[in-house]
Amino acid sequence: MLNGSPSHLARAFLCLLALASGPVFGAGDDVPVLRFNVSPNGYPPYLIVKQDRASGIMWDVMERIASRLGYRLVAERIPRKRVDQMLLDGFIDATPRAREWTAEPDKFLFTDPVVHIEEVFFVPSQSPLEYQQPEDLFSRTVVTHLGYLYPPLEPYFQSGKIQRFDVARDRDMFTYLVYGNQFDAAIADRLVGKWILRQEGMQDQFRSSQHSLSHYGFRIMLRQDWQAFADAFNQELARMRENGELDAILANYRWTGLFQAPEQQHRRHVEHRPQLPAAEQGHHQRAHQGHRQNHRPMPPETAPEQTGLERIDRRLRRQHPHRSRQAAQHGKFQQGAVYQQGTPSPQCPQQRTLPLPVPERGAHHRRHHH
Repeated sequence: MLNGSPSHLARAFLCLLALASGPVFGAGDDVPVLRFNVSPNGYPPYLIVKQDRASGIMWDVMERIASRLGYRLVAERIPRKRVDQMLLDGFIDATPRAREWTAEPDKFLFTDPVVHIEEVFFVPSQSPLEYQQPEDLFSRTVVTHLGYLYPPLEPYFQSGKIQRFDVARDRDMFTYLVYGNQFDAAIADRLVGKWILRQEGMQDQFRSSQHSLSHYGFRIMLRQDWQAFADAFNQELARMRENGELDAILANYRWTGLFQAPEQQHRRHVEHRPQLPAAEQGHHQRAHQGHRQNHRPMPPETAPEQTGLERIDRRLRRQHPHRSRQAAQHGKFQQGAVYQQGTPSPQCPQQRTLPLPVPERGAHHRRHHH
């Protein structure tokens, strides 16, 4: 931000610059549309997708800034493997992303970080595994997200020193870790993992590693011709951070007792947290109450144990119909079955014999979620 808060004239000029980036206009609508990817399953609490409604930290920030810059934000649910090309081709305009998660970051434009992501390992509570360095995972199998890239571990995945098992949804990582004895750990953002465990009622079944695998800024990724919008976005983000508006958005998701602001994630403490003006506090209090109503704990009839077993059983029966439901529930699987294992390498043959109660392993995909 230059010389404190920008004047109305300066902010209007920023809006005009942002609109010069070539937005798409809706039918019969004079307001340009900004198509924002929220992914099919979201990335709670950063992106929360429930039926036709989007929310979450990144959505709330993007919606507020886009509105001020003269855009109408539209949610698009694009699978991870298609996001980069669809962004380059103009089918979507923006997606949340860390630069480090992008295979070819030089093709895109990134804003300043909105929050920071801290990836850690989640292990069963009774597991003796303690992660301090990649060597601690040698000869172990890690549950990972399909399409995600983990730069510190990629050389070990490719050499076969560490095995990865890909699943399509974040909450499925914990389900497989609970019901599959051959899995040792799952990789997830600390906040995302704790959010999911609270929602599923599984907090007591897992613990997270003290040492982080990575620590990246979570940004908005755009096409390179959106430089004017990125500059205007960064100006508004800095203003929101300085006047406490960003903290107020984060507070809407802090009721879980899990969230830390970016400054806390970096330095583990914040000496001062500014407050919103009194006129705006009532709005955020009402939004906070609405958020609590929309994120209630799971009812007993959808207990995670039954849901997890049914999900695993469906996947097993689809690819291994000879295995019974009773065997799936009790972990009594046939030993010595051959399972597909991802990209072959001299140290990691394409197939080997493993006593796994799981279907085919996914290939080594590249990251990230959104």
